[in-house]
Amino acid sequence: MQESQKINNSWMQYSQSGDATTMYQMEDENPFLEDENQVATRVGYLYKIWKIAEAKPETNEPELKICIRCSVHLTSGEQIEDLTGEQKRYFMNVYALNEHN
Repeated sequence: MQESQKINNSWMQYSQSGDATTMYQMEDENPFLEDENQVATRVGYLYKIWKIAEAKPETNEPELKICIRCSVHLTSGEQIEDLTGEQKRYFMNVYALNEHN
């Protein structure tokens, strides 16, 4: 387990650019930093909200939503044109798939 964790962390660090000029700055600051000199892993977080059910006034039921925090390891760096022709920045996660006999 420790070896797998070490491999995944090494692979993520290898995949990320160390150049500060190419790093993508997320909208909000890291909520887990308690001290300005604290060093944290370079992982970003995106919060996605999905509507599960509409509000039903006749039964007095509220609208149901779910919020999920998604970790992000990498970004495409530049905006890339998708199949619809829209320019988008893609966020990715990188993991190593380890095999053991």
